[in-house]
Amino acid sequence: MEKMLAVLAVAAGLLTGCSQTTVQTEWKDPGYTGPAVRSVAVLCLPVDSKEKECEDGFVRQFERESISATPAYRMDMEKAKKDSVMAKARKMGIHRVLVSRFLRNKSELDVYHREPSMILMPDYDMWSDYDFVENQYQVFGTMLYDVDTGKAIWSALSDTYVHSTEEKSMESYTKAMVKKMEKKGLLAR
Repeated sequence: MEKMLAVLAVAAGLLTGCSQTTVQTEWKDPGYTGPAVRSVAVLCLPVDSKEKECEDGFVRQFERESISATPAYRMDMEKAKKDSVMAKARKMGIHRVLVSRFLRNKSELDVYHREPSMILMPDYDMWSDYDFVENQYQVFGTMLYDVDTGKAIWSALSDTYVHSTEEKSMESYTKAMVKKMEKKGLLAR
């Protein structure tokens, strides 16, 4: 019964519609006065079997904001080194490069308050008002670079709740990062 309540608490939290990505730290270059992003190349690291999904996820989110976006895997580069990525972006007329890096998986013990209902659960334990659930998160670092200078103009460190599908987790992460950049005035309108 306790496990069922914990699962229901987690499911209720997921169905509320709130983002499952939490930004832990965020930074914007206080000296940056350049124009807002109109075109961006997206590079997800490490380069592995999932980078295409990550890059495509960011491209979809940017395109929803009417920003021209190109995944790095379509830029015909031999190596994903900073200098070569910046040079290729300049050559293609792209003004910014967004780099996303998966850093690590983490587990966190989360506490959920239960609301008692004697009608739905007559054998409810009246003494235990909380459920403790060990949730899994993916930690990502995200940086936006100015192509002309090669300097970072914005960065964020975030935790994304691991959903039942990788697509949902990736969508939550990419959507949250694009919204943060928008709130900081970095995206063209």
